Amino acid sequence: MVDTRGSAGPFGGPILGGGTSRDFAVPSSPCNIPSGVQACSLNVTVVPAKSLGYLTIWPAGQPQPFVSTLNSWDGRVAANAAIVPAGQNGAVSVYVTDDAQVVLDLNGYFTAQ
Repeated sequence: MVDTRGSAGPFGGPILGGGTSRDFAVPSSPCNIPSGVQACSLNVTVVPAKSLGYLTIWPAGQPQPFVSTLNSWDGRVAANAAIVPAGQNGAVSVYVTDDAQVVLDLNGYFTAQ
């Protein structure tokens, strides 16, 4: 669904800068997700430029949580599964402490019905 290593665009590059967040509108992705999505099952992968304190993912439009979805202190590619409620416009927000590429693979989604 998202790969910031690719060309610039809403689901591609650029790299996420350290200390910044970016929103990804899941229903607008090429994955054919309905607009009423309630939550997404995601595989979150990070490709740090050097090391990464942490990455966190949460519903867009809500306050950023003080939790880590994954870490990569030694700079290795790391991945973790997460179920994330959909936020504003069905979007999720991603924050990284340090420069990193991010890949979000959609495993499934939840709807009200």
